Amino acid sequence: PDARDLTVTQWLRYHAAARGAPVEGPPEEAMKAMGLLSNAETRVAHLSGGLCERLLLARLLLAPAALVLIDHPLARLDAGGEFALSSLFERLRGDRKAAVLWAATDKRQLEGHCDRVEPLSAP
Repeated sequence: PDARDLTVTQWLRYHAAARGAPVEGPPEEAMKAMGLLSNAETRVAHLSGGLCERLLLARLLLAPAALVLIDHPLARLDAGGEFALSSLFERLRGDRKAAVLWAATDKRQLEGHCDRVEPLSAP
């Protein structure tokens, strides 16, 4: 089936199984952490851009990862989503000891979220 036809809960369960890693918790915990519980039965196709971004980030809580690469996560998030993202980073870095690499074009987006900011220079 098309992933957009799945509900938020089904989508998270699918991705948990696809990772092949032991799932650390039920999808409801990831949905709660990212503010998606009220959308548990909403089809992915009906989510706003910001809620889709939250869903993509929620899947990071389903299985352990030593390294997380995130590209412009604030692009579509509202204030509530940004707060959930901050909590997610703290959990990944603190509880899991994961390294998080975050790409952003606006350095101000990184303030308060990162231990260190490294600008990329042109060759």
